Amino acid sequence: MYFAICAITGPVAGVAIGGIAFARLGGFENHRSFPLAVSIMSFGAIIAFPLPLVNTIGLSFGLLWF
Repeated sequence: MYFAICAITGPVAGVAIGGIAFARLGGFENHRSFPLAVSIMSFGAIIAFPLPLVNTIGLSFGLLWF
């Protein structure tokens, strides 16, 4: 059940929120959107780093969703 929720809502929310955020900055090719893209990528890498160390399924899927 956790995987289904994560696999469905994560990408949909990412596309919806990312699309709105990048559209307000002028699109993906605008130079102002680069810092936001790097920030989001860095946040995802930091959140995903402890995944192999987590033993509970709820916390692991919570980290995976982000």
